[in-house]
Amino acid sequence: MPAKLRPTRRQVLAGALAGAGAVGVAQLWCKDDVRVEHHEVHLPRWDADGFKLVVLGDLHMDDPHRLARGRRAIQLARRAKPQAIAIAGDFLSTPDTAAQDAAFRAIGEEVDGGPPVVAVLGNHDYWLPRPFRIIEGLQGALSGGNRLLRNEVREVDGVTFAGIEDGIAGKDRHDFLRPSHDRNVVAIFHEPDFVSRVDGRIALMVSGHSHGGQVCAPWGTPIKLPYGARTFWRGYYPEAKVPLYVTRGIGTVGPDIRTFSPPEVTVLTLRSS
Repeated sequence: MPAKLRPTRRQVLAGALAGAGAVGVAQLWCKDDVRVEHHEVHLPRWDADGFKLVVLGDLHMDDPHRLARGRRAIQLARRAKPQAIAIAGDFLSTPDTAAQDAAFRAIGEEVDGGPPVVAVLGNHDYWLPRPFRIIEGLQGALSGGNRLLRNEVREVDGVTFAGIEDGIAGKDRHDFLRPSHDRNVVAIFHEPDFVSRVDGRIALMVSGHSHGGQVCAPWGTPIKLPYGARTFWRGYYPEAKVPLYVTRGIGTVGPDIRTFSPPEVTVLTLRSS
């Protein structure tokens, strides 16, 4: 019988590289693999045991494809039947006013009749040529029982949501909590690294901004992280100044790609520690 041919080292290496390349190419499409992730978080300064909160971030609803992905994320958030939905900024990053108006209409349609939505602005919302237009459009979309919070609070089922304006834009304030706000406070603040600025009475802070790295190596390490999300960039950090959850968000900036960092709809069940 003829001897079996063994692959050469070069052939093995070529095969491994081809396999890695195929995995990498496949990962480019994870941008549309919106995942619903459930976490139970135990918090100090928390009495509203079992409160269910969905966190969304970085919708970046800049074109028809990204808009459709943002719509689906809000639909998945509603399907989880939370008591509230928090959106942690960066709704848009396009100066195209027609695209902005389409996003405002879509957001208004998707949140209408659902659980209360509380939201803040992000750095990209402020970096657009006329940020006041974004503010007015979002205030119109988040009407009724929903609110765009600008350094102010909103109460939902015994929980105080403190919406903090964007830190990179220099709009954040931290003096608007009242003495009675000493328990059950959730801060929404776009940039997670700025957790060092917040009031220590806050029970939980939720953020976005990082996109989980957006483009990551196969083992999950980001190729690059933005200013404001270089210390805290994905998942739960109980050791931060106040407990902090950073969502990978939904959208993208720059090329519409993600690798090893799929979009995330975060469902948090908040428990007393």
